[in-house]
Amino acid sequence: MITLDATNFLNKLLNLPFKGHEQDWAVEMGNPYRIKEFIEVYKTKDLTNDQQYALVSLIIASYDDLLNNKIDGVDLWKDIRQILLPNKILFKGILDYWALGDETEKEYCFEITPLIRDIINK
Repeated sequence: MITLDATNFLNKLLNLPFKGHEQDWAVEMGNPYRIKEFIEVYKTKDLTNDQQYALVSLIIASYDDLLNNKIDGVDLWKDIRQILLPNKILFKGILDYWALGDETEKEYCFEITPLIRDIINK
């Protein structure tokens, strides 16, 4: 679960346009043009587990937006995989959300769903 403390910290650190009434923080604050920056923050800052969880939620939502906009992000996905694979337990809630369980109809899946399912199955 994304905590208020973690989002407050990241809102300040990343200068996000947070207003305080967002219902889905990661999706609403996501930005496909800032994924590289978000990944760099993840790799270089000493973050708590809650902050890591919130930041990875932001990264995944941003990457899904990137895919929806048909922007090439193969190199970014390699970096995201390196974050997710060794931390599947910490990020289980995020992975489960974006994987959509047993949904088989592509039209009901997120663009990122196949990539997330691949991570879960590794």
